[in-house]
Parts: sequence; structure tokens; C-alpha cells
Amino acid sequence: RTSLRSSAARAFVLLFYCSRSRAFAPAARLPPALSLRRPWCSMTKRAATTDGGDSGEKRQRSAQTLKIVAWNVNSLRALWRFGDGDGTTLKSLIAREDPDVLFLSETKLDTDGVMELLGVPKPKKTKGRKKKADENADTGGKDIRSFFGGPRANETASAEESRPAAKEADLLPGYRAVWNHCKIKKGYSGTAVLLKTSVAALDAAAVAMDGLEFVPRTEELGEKEEVKVPDEERLNGEGRVITVDVGTCFLVHTYVPNSGQKLEKVGYRTQVWDTAMHAHLRKLHGEKPVLWMGDLNVVRGEVDVYDKLKRTRNKSPGCSDIEREVFGRLVGGLPAETHPTQLRSKNLPEHGQSVPGPPAEEVDFVDVFRHFHPYEQTNDEGESAEASKQSQKSEADGSKDGSGAEEAPEEPKTLEESPFTFWSARRGERNYYNGWRLDYCIASKSLLEGGAIKEYFHRPTVHGSDHVPIGVVLEL
Repeated sequence: RTSLRSSAARAFVLLFYCSRSRAFAPAARLPPALSLRRPWCSMTKRAATTDGGDSGEKRQRSAQTLKIVAWNVNSLRALWRFGDGDGTTLKSLIAREDPDVLFLSETKLDTDGVMELLGVPKPKKTKGRKKKADENADTGGKDIRSFFGGPRANETASAEESRPAAKEADLLPGYRAVWNHCKIKKGYSGTAVLLKTSVAALDAAAVAMDGLEFVPRTEELGEKEEVKVPDEERLNGEGRVITVDVGTCFLVHTYVPNSGQKLEKVGYRTQVWDTAMHAHLRKLHGEKPVLWMGDLNVVRGEVDVYDKLKRTRNKSPGCSDIEREVFGRLVGGLPAETHPTQLRSKNLPEHGQSVPGPPAEEVDFVDVFRHFHPYEQTNDEGESAEASKQSQKSEADGSKDGSGAEEAPEEPKTLEESPFTFWSARRGERNYYNGWRLDYCIASKSLLEGGAIKEYFHRPTVHGSDHVPIGVVLEL
């Protein structure tokens, strides 16, 4: 009895401290290094619900407008079972956002996996039964199974005939799904697009898979990778690219390969994949404007990662110098930034690291998020231009009243104001706002100059994956 009471007491204490750790989570504030004078995402001010979706009734859109959402689901099977199961998380997202086009990446499915989500049982293997069926054919096919209402041994049916009429395209009602499964490795990579059937502009939309032109490597980078599949074969064999022609522009969705934890794949990533992908985008751009969305697995600017001051950040996949430089060639380079935290530390360089690349005026593609929310320029003292103006104004006001007190700058206080789209699930980084911006919307400059892109948004409070949905509203 004493042992039972002590065990119950230990269990009570354990539950008590677990509840306290959850209740007293870190305050919803970003690190001081990411303090800003304005919210990152203007759409969070409009949204009244805590889930990041539009409040009230669905937003009314004109017939010439498309709402496009892209999400790295990190295994569609796992997302389908998340929450209450049966795809409720994905269905609730669709109910809130009402997208016309929904891109999914890292689905990690094949045809049988999609059928499993649809509730279609996988056909049983008939190996070894055919021989017995041939033996029973001479005796009229009489078999003991026929007495119990089962099929005769000589009755053969194909696997497709034994399945219901469900198809891969019927994953969700009201949408036509097109899949690009990985052909090299089962349960790996993969992308999909769901097109709303009620939108007339999408009825005749042509969907193409992959189509990248192989360019061999020029040199070896990073650690030696154990190559099991030739570069040319895996370039178009992992199901990473989907292109949709909607008439006025191309919608390109991509799941860019990761460079590996030790950067063992950085050579393939930067010399083969990025070269072929950027050439594909420029080729499409020569015909009509391009809207490129997806998990691009790269950090563009230093404020696009929570620990930009970490000295070993250059050794992390997505943050290496070569990855950022190659990405900068497409969307433009960035000047070196000066941060107050760096100026106060003796162990860190005085200035942040610049990203090589042509100036913004010379590139054809634009980072849509940074178009609406530009990087803040800093002066030699590590102060942003807006902060400098506020400081000068405060000093002037202080000289008049003799106080000289300066109000503290407004900082983001909610997760919705974060620029990040990825949080590692290993240590629950989303609870501490330790995120990365890896998901992008890259558009032809003409789409922004002509006002075709009406809005950009991302939903940091949507759970079910280590990435969050991003999206735009596009006028055709």
C-alpha cells in the first residue's frame, strides 16, 4: 500500500510539472534581434481568428482571381491522420482558405498510398494461386471456396477490377488532384496539385511534370556523397516539379532537394538541380510570366533565420554560402547588414554577411514576401532607417520637455507576425519561435509591376507539418 501511494505521488508530481511547463511556455515574443517597427504580415491584422484564417464568411473573389496555396505537408499520410484523422486538418484548411489551386509537396506517397487515403484496400497478392487455378480448370474449377460463396479458383480478376471506382484524382471533393510521385524511392519526396473543378479558368489548365534539362556538374563540392542514383536520373525521377499553365501565366510548384546535414549533397543541389531549375524558370519566363512557389530549402537573408549570429550557421543546409549565392543570382543579391547585437560582441564580425548577386533592377524574378515587406536597411550604428528617425524625433521632443525619455519600439507579440515558414519538430522550436523562412513565392517582375499579385500570406499557426502554408491572390 505504501509503494502504491508513493507511485501515485510521483505520477501526480510529474503531471503537475508537465502542466506547468505547458502553461508557462515562453512569452509570445520574438528574440530582440528580430524586433521590428511594424508587423511582418499585414494579413494578420485583418484576421480575427487565432488559426490564421480569414474570419467570418469566405472572402468573395472575382471570377478572374485565383487564390493559390502551397504547403509542404511532410508526409501526406501523417497529415491525414493528424488531429481527428480522416484528413480533417487538410479539409479544415481548405474550408478556411477556399483555395482555387492547392500545391502539396513532400507527399511521400505512391498510387497505393493515395488509394489507402481514399479507403480503397490494397489488392492482395495472387502469387501461387494461378498454378492451382490451372490445375482446377480441368475438373470444372470446383474448389472448396465455392461452397462458402467465394470465387472459384479458375475465376481470375485483375487488381484494378477488384478495386472500387475511386481514382487518384478524387482525393477531395470539388478538386481534381494531379500527382507526381517519386519513381526512384518509395515513400520519398513527391508533389501534387489540387485544382478546383468549379473554376472555369482551371478546366483547360495543362499540367506538366518535371521537364528539367540535365546539366552535368563542373566540380565537386562538400563532402563526398554516396551516389546510388545518377544525377540525370534523379533530376526528373523524384517527383519534385509540377507546372500548371493557366493561360496568362505559369504556376510552378517545387520541392527543392535538401543539401544534407553534412552538406554532402550540396554539389548536386547547386550545380545540377539549381542550374536546371533556374534554366527551366527562365525558359518559361520567355513565353509568359511565372509564379514559382514551394519549399525552396534556402535562407535568403540573415533575418530569415532565428539564429543568424551563430558562427557555424554557414555549415547548415539551406544557409551555406554557395546555396545563398546561387539563389541570389536568380532573385538578386543582398548587401551586408549591421546588427546592434554584433556591434556589442567581440566574438562576431562587425558586419553581417552579404549575399552575392546582381542588383534587384537587373533580375527578372522577385521575392514576393520581401516585395511587400522589404528588408530593413541599417546605418553604421546598426540602427534601421525608421528607428533612426524615431530616435531623432524622441531626442528633439526630449530636449523640449527635458525628459529625454524614449519609448520602447514596438515588437511582434504573436506568432502570426513571424516571417518564418519552418520550425524543426525535433525540439518543438515553434514554441520558442526558432524558425526559418524556407518557403517562397517567387514571381516574374511583370506580375508585381502590373499589380497582378494582390496579396501574399502565410499561416504560422497552422499545425500538422513542420512547414506552414503560404499563398498569394493572383489576378488573371
